[in-house]
Amino acid sequence: MSLWIQRTSTGGGTLVHYSTQTDGQGWCTVPIGFSSAGNIIAAVWYPNNQVTGPVLSANTWTHIATTYSETHGLTLYVNGVSVGSTGAQRNDAPDTPVILTLGNSLSGSWCQSQSIATGPFYGYLDEFRVYSRELSAREVSALTKDKTCIDGIMNGNETDIDCGGSCPVCGLYQMCKVDLDCTTGSDNVTCLSGSCKLTAFAARWNATGITVAGNAGGIAGVGANQLSGPYVVRFDSLNALYIAELSNNRIQKWIIGDSSGVTVAGQADGTSGVSSTTLNQPIGLAIDSSNNMYIVDKANHRVMYWENGASSGSMIAGTGSSGSANNQFNYPNMVERDASSGTLYISDVYNYRIMQYLNGDTSGTVVAGGNGAGTGTTQLWDPYGFMLDSSTNSLIIANYNAHTVVRWVIGATSWRLLAGSSSGVSGSSSTLLYKPVGVAVDQYGNIYVADSGNHRIQFFLPGQSEATTIAGVSGSPGTSATQLKSPFGVTLNSQFNLYVADTGNNRIQLFSRY
Repeated sequence: MSLWIQRTSTGGGTLVHYSTQTDGQGWCTVPIGFSSAGNIIAAVWYPNNQVTGPVLSANTWTHIATTYSETHGLTLYVNGVSVGSTGAQRNDAPDTPVILTLGNSLSGSWCQSQSIATGPFYGYLDEFRVYSRELSAREVSALTKDKTCIDGIMNGNETDIDCGGSCPVCGLYQMCKVDLDCTTGSDNVTCLSGSCKLTAFAARWNATGITVAGNAGGIAGVGANQLSGPYVVRFDSLNALYIAELSNNRIQKWIIGDSSGVTVAGQADGTSGVSSTTLNQPIGLAIDSSNNMYIVDKANHRVMYWENGASSGSMIAGTGSSGSANNQFNYPNMVERDASSGTLYISDVYNYRIMQYLNGDTSGTVVAGGNGAGTGTTQLWDPYGFMLDSSTNSLIIANYNAHTVVRWVIGATSWRLLAGSSSGVSGSSSTLLYKPVGVAVDQYGNIYVADSGNHRIQFFLPGQSEATTIAGVSGSPGTSATQLKSPFGVTLNSQFNLYVADTGNNRIQLFSRY
């Protein structure tokens, strides 16, 4: 048996009472209670024996457990630690069902109780449990801990007692104390910062996608259950999807599992415009921890700040007309936000540069490109998509018309090639790209590329120039669950499930990692 107790008085009292009658009488005994001096006592009936524990403090939660087997006898535990045992012995009982009463002996105060001063227990009881077998000392200790897949002991053989359910060992992202608390094998899961995490990555995704937003058949529309030209997909703080719809001039919030979305910026009917309540080809999107949005309003050559729940936004970058000055854009495309500083990074596509806007500034600084279109190491060529890699203080940039993905360290004057051909050659092989757009980088440095011209998502391990196709069929656009058509956006959730803005098919596809 095990239970949590909190005394509100001192002295004796019954915690657990057995009897064959509802009034506490008949065949009866008291297996757990307090002596008149306040010591916790566990008793066994015939042959009479008991284990006496310490006096328990009042107004403090304490865990009590008893275990029994004929081989080991009765053992009493306080807060997961054994305080004594009877040694091997029998424990006789009647051959009829007994009634269990908590916190009182009722009128059976004369029942077999050894040194327990029977009577009402004054305090609180919680999480009372009866087990059909003798628990081990480790399992009793685990009962005193939070019900996670840990016991704090390096053994790797967690049981249902540890986890409050069925949990042979702890799975990915569950809590842990040591490496052996986590599953091992091809994923090489280890315990990092109290959570089971991957240290060596296994690239495995289901090749069949699931449509989580939009029409599975690729039909475009302006209805709440439809999308038209989805370009970027992001998660808010509650893991709802936010989708930038280029052709419907709006941002849709779509809770995973729902059959339709809600317009959170722009007009629900798809109307475009230049006012503070309308958008014109919204394409890039960033969301802060308060779910405020930073929207790249492409055809209006501006970036809009849209507070969570607001019906209008305010222009925080750009002038609303195209240009090449440092406060202007020429069809901007993507935005990333540094959460620690509030700095924005914006891809200014037809100025062939990435701009940095410090928090509150109305004019930016060129941090990548700005030297005309080309394949040179100081140039960018239509940088449609990019990602801020805070761990390396760099930008991972998709060079759409150079058919490359490059890393540009913030403050540097040139890039380093990550994927594709440095000469700008396009192709469909595992080492080439054709019109890459969206990029994502995980915590292990793996790179995910929306290779739009090849209708696929490519996966690059760190330092590798050869990729694996993890979604879509290379060179084969289509609407089937295994195909993509000009995918533009790619993002991952915390479980490494892949969400793809399947732009040409007007839908968002989920490819689950397994």
